[in-house]
Amino acid sequence: MLDQQDIQSLKALLLSQDESNQELAFVLLEAMPLGPAADVELAKLLCRSPNGLLRCIANGWKTLLGTITHLHFDHEQLTELPTQELPFLAALQELVLHNNRLASLPQNMGILQELKKLSLYYNPIAEAPKSLGNLAHLRELTLVGCSLKTLPSEIGSLANLELLSLIDNDLTELPNSIVELRQLRKLILCGNNITSLPEELSRLNRLESLDLSDNNLNSLPVELTQMSNLKFLSLERNYISKKEQRRIESMLPHTNVFF
Repeated sequence: MLDQQDIQSLKALLLSQDESNQELAFVLLEAMPLGPAADVELAKLLCRSPNGLLRCIANGWKTLLGTITHLHFDHEQLTELPTQELPFLAALQELVLHNNRLASLPQNMGILQELKKLSLYYNPIAEAPKSLGNLAHLRELTLVGCSLKTLPSEIGSLANLELLSLIDNDLTELPNSIVELRQLRKLILCGNNITSLPEELSRLNRLESLDLSDNNLNSLPVELTQMSNLKFLSLERNYISKKEQRRIESMLPHTNVFF
């Protein structure tokens, strides 16, 4: 069992800019029959790169991995997430994967029940797994530039979602289930190919900001007049006539509308 001095020495090795020192820390830990005990700071240092995370998983360090609450991997060339071992990360609250090479997300993503924020920028995943709907505590879902053509209807089960950002995808429509996101405050859909909105979108009565810029819209459903909390609406670079613009402004007099 490592004492506090041993742990501090390992942390110093991991903090070193010398890769040989970082490797030494792993080798020393791998020589321990029971692996490292739970230590939040040590876990962060070991898992600050995809290779470190995968090595911890390969060693079966469940206790250590169970302390990880945040993972941020930007421009790391990450190509996949572990599937079978994903339960090791059950305490994860925030997963940010920007500008990697993920071609898909694990189908069992819904097992991360503590997750509050999931953010992917420019990973060509093409499809969001249905199990995202099981992320009961998720508050922020960002899938930007992920080549999405559709969204699973299960997304409507995200009862606590407050922010949904789907910038720069290939969406042509929204699933009807999106109207079940009753806590949603910010919906960002710019840079898609959306041609129409469901009338039921007006049921999102907490929505404050709706960005529909750079789509293929030529009108909005009149039912949006019921969105009494909507403060910001962007419709820039769509195909909305001057007449329709005037109609939209008249039906949303308390909303800042941008054409």
